[in-house]
Amino acid sequence: MRNMYKRDYSIDIARGLACLLVVVGHVPTIPSFLHTWIYSFHMPLFFIISGIVLNSNDYFPVFLKKRVKSLLVPYFALNLCAWIIETIIRVAGSVFASPSIGTRTIFDNFVGTIIGYRLTNYYYILWFVIALFFGLILAYGIVRIRNSFLWNVVIGISLIVCNAFIWRYVNGMPLSLDMVFLSTGFILIEYSMCSFIVNGSHGKMNIIGIPLLASAACVALIGSRYYGDVDLYKCQMGGYSY
Repeated sequence: MRNMYKRDYSIDIARGLACLLVVVGHVPTIPSFLHTWIYSFHMPLFFIISGIVLNSNDYFPVFLKKRVKSLLVPYFALNLCAWIIETIIRVAGSVFASPSIGTRTIFDNFVGTIIGYRLTNYYYILWFVIALFFGLILAYGIVRIRNSFLWNVVIGISLIVCNAFIWRYVNGMPLSLDMVFLSTGFILIEYSMCSFIVNGSHGKMNIIGIPLLASAACVALIGSRYYGDVDLYKCQMGGYSY
């Protein structure tokens, strides 16, 4: 039986570009202006895309099961696999040339695979995946309470601003819980904008994409002069207006 729903490959392309930008953004030799621009949106882009495909019609147990399977399980599994591979490489390398890796470092990294406590020794990779998981759960609850354009946008912006205030007093939390309001905010805003994007994806909205991208770059470069770069991992939002 043929699939009744036509897949929108532009979302897959956006995901691929977001992944590519993450890689490019971590290259130490890229120009500073390019780094500033990429970091101003590449992580929120993952939350934005998730807002586009958020399905609030599922019953909560079904919704939760899907998110656990697609995000929570891969988060812990990939963290653990990366820890095992890195530990083997570093231990093997220490036999020949590299400095020996301490038992405490191995232990700290292992604990980090479980609790993901950013900005401490007890952190390991993929903070944005767990932040996305909790953000989707909270966004689902907010949408189920009331699903309207104005409600989602107002709550979304409020959560993002609240997260900026939270980071004034909290620098990282286990399982990226300090990131939940931020991810939820972007998810909610894009969820509310989804109809505009879908309806205009093959029409006039396409032509404003490049000017919007250019203006976003200008805002990022100008804003960074006054507020510094955006780096969500380090709890840097580049100022409230930025």
